[in-house]
Amino acid sequence: ALKKKKSPGEKNKKKKHSRDNTTPQSGATRGALLIWRGAPDEPLDGGWPTGWHKSIYERQSGATKGTTDKYWFSATEKKFRSLSEVRRFLEILKKEGGNEDAAYCILKGRKTSPK
Repeated sequence: ALKKKKSPGEKNKKKKHSRDNTTPQSGATRGALLIWRGAPDEPLDGGWPTGWHKSIYERQSGATKGTTDKYWFSATEKKFRSLSEVRRFLEILKKEGGNEDAAYCILKGRKTSPK
């Protein structure tokens, strides 16, 4: 069988080694260990919408090793780093008639929906 010739951009790419699957690999949770996941326990005017959850991660390395970070996730898995961000999102969501994609784009200052 013939070997596929690599394009110029592919020639210099290094192989990425896979990591173990015990730590998440997305966004700000990279290199952190999930230590708790469940329903949000903070009070929220009007209560928490159905399907939301909260996760707590512990940093595993660096100068801040051992520090925990809280994240809140909507029913469609949109990620929020603070309660004030959650509250702003829910206000925008009301104005957008419940359209989470539109509300999230407005919150994050994006013009189009994330893909």
